[in-house]
Amino acid sequence: MDMSLEMCRLATDDGIEHIVATPHANERYQYNRQHLASNLEYLRVLAGQAPRLSLGCDFHLSYENLRHALVSPETYTIEDTHYLLVELNNYSVPTQIDEYFTKLAEVGITPIITHPERNPIFRRPEAGVAMGGSGMRGAGHRFGSDWSLGTESGARRRLAV
Repeated sequence: MDMSLEMCRLATDDGIEHIVATPHANERYQYNRQHLASNLEYLRVLAGQAPRLSLGCDFHLSYENLRHALVSPETYTIEDTHYLLVELNNYSVPTQIDEYFTKLAEVGITPIITHPERNPIFRRPEAGVAMGGSGMRGAGHRFGSDWSLGTESGARRRLAV
């Protein structure tokens, strides 16, 4: 907790106003939203009002996770939003990705691909045209508009945000 508190202090000193905690939900790490929310609430008390802290998830796109997200989307989306940070395999893209993203959109979830720079498929110029999706990179990169997965406005049209 000391390290988290120090990170909050440094972020505030750097002018960062909002941080989204994104623990993983995959076969290695169990994602327990209640437990994580409790931990984050404790950090909020220690950190004070700045920076604003929200809970999200780095959601591994698996069949099991997808099934649960379709029933309980609020379990995985960024707190008080409909955005879901989706982490794909570093070496492939599921052939069902359009089907999965369509199902997520049908329940009001807007998927955002995290760490596309790790996947060589997304580094191809044609990837953004085919996917029409949005994505993000690590801290400091603009949302969606500076790399091959397309623009925020393109994602809004495709995913009916």
